[in-house]
Amino acid sequence: MKNHFCLVLHSHIPYVRKAGVWPFGEEWLLEGILETYMPLLQFFLKMRTQYKGAAFTLGITPVLAEQLDDDYFKARFIEYADDRIRRAREDAARFSRSRQNHLEDLARLYERTFAERLESFKKIDGDIIGEIASLRKSGVVELITSAATHAYLPLLSRDSSVRAQIKTGIDSHTRRFGERPSGFWLPECAYRPAAIASRDDGNSGKALDEFLKEEGVEYFFVDTHAVEGGVTSVYADKTGQVVKPSNGSTSLRAYKTRAGVKVLVRNREAGRLVWSSDMGYPGDGDYREFHKKDSISGLQYWRITSKKTDMGAKEIYNPEAATRRSKVHAAHFKKVICDIFRKHSADSSDMGVVAPYDSELYGHWWHEGIDWLDAVAGEMASTEVGMSSVSSYLSGVKSYPEVDIPETSWGDGGGHYVWLNRETEWMWRMIHECELRMEGLLDARRQRSSGGIYVRALAQAAREKLLLESSDWEFLVTTRQAREYGEKRFLSHYNRFSALASLLEKDKINDEDARTLSASFDADAIFPAIDPEVFAARRR
Repeated sequence: MKNHFCLVLHSHIPYVRKAGVWPFGEEWLLEGILETYMPLLQFFLKMRTQYKGAAFTLGITPVLAEQLDDDYFKARFIEYADDRIRRAREDAARFSRSRQNHLEDLARLYERTFAERLESFKKIDGDIIGEIASLRKSGVVELITSAATHAYLPLLSRDSSVRAQIKTGIDSHTRRFGERPSGFWLPECAYRPAAIASRDDGNSGKALDEFLKEEGVEYFFVDTHAVEGGVTSVYADKTGQVVKPSNGSTSLRAYKTRAGVKVLVRNREAGRLVWSSDMGYPGDGDYREFHKKDSISGLQYWRITSKKTDMGAKEIYNPEAATRRSKVHAAHFKKVICDIFRKHSADSSDMGVVAPYDSELYGHWWHEGIDWLDAVAGEMASTEVGMSSVSSYLSGVKSYPEVDIPETSWGDGGGHYVWLNRETEWMWRMIHECELRMEGLLDARRQRSSGGIYVRALAQAAREKLLLESSDWEFLVTTRQAREYGEKRFLSHYNRFSALASLLEKDKINDEDARTLSASFDADAIFPAIDPEVFAARRR
């Protein structure tokens, strides 16, 4: 039996529709389409014919899928790509005048590349989601989903909120791709076990996997330390907390929880080779420098050179040298994966190496990342290691040891710090307030007759609550990557939810209330088939 290597790509961009452009906002999604999603789609299409039998597992958060399928963003992308083509063309002319031949060649390469990706986008009428759905049918990718807006589930205070995030996400995925997903990406790999003490606040205290079980989810993922123990945060090369091992368990096999949901564990070595800032492939000197950009066009023309090289001393990027390095690194990666299986060949016939990464690393942050994926697929084709979807791997597993997962995440320290700290505590107080208020709105609805505008307002309040709960806002505040933007976005959804809740709590909705509803929907028109009843508290 072939050993199984499961490469999992988790794709996510927060909701940015009409919420700023540059440096924070819509450009995150637009550059994601140009630099990651379109080239990744082209790679998957190549896989269908060139690497037959190989498969990836691809996660797309519902909030990202909604935006990729939005006609507004399809039109915006054409504008964005045209602008990038223009910038590259103008750079080429400028470099030609100054006789900077190598820079001119790079600019013309960028112009051709952007034009080809735009042409490919137009050929499919911007239907990235439809193309991905067809790849699922051909077996090239297995699609999994996540919480509706990538909420940090362990810190939500109400069962109704956890259930709404999970069910809305799964329903959105099913409607869009035509099939319920087997797998679920817990946002930030964050897990919460069942409460030890009994609760009297109307909540069950259930573990997160029990909610997944209710929705028919077969498997989810956790970070290495949640099962193997050891020091967390190895991918950021920071000293994290030490987690005690769980009965000597290993990341090289699948487990099941007490609820019967299967658990896949990130392999430490496969993760470190890509994520580590010290030894990860993306830090190689031949690869393109992400942070240094041309002062006029914003395009990138330099290579990393070395980790110690000052930005002003970076050398000109050489695409051919970078491509050669990506092939060397792919060969090394294959050797490491094969060595893992050889080293543990006597341990179990149910072994698999699971390697999850953020999709946006490839092509965007790591310019050569998709070339590396292509080379890895080619390298693996010559081995006895099958490049498999997670479900394909699990179909051959004979037994699943039961495992107790601690409270965990893949954030710094392996806990909740990135999302809950002194700088974000106020945000969680507001989230918990809105959770209770939403339950109250559903309780009140059962006791009153309501017209169409009331139903629409309740649905829009549910949308705003989901968007408020996105884990991205706390992340941006804590990491200071875009603190002011994160706070502004969080408060905008809180204020819209509060305004809608106030009008829903009134006896009669007037014309001004209708305008409030219309403004909220214009800003946050997401999840058109949302079911507000999912947000109701369940009576025990």
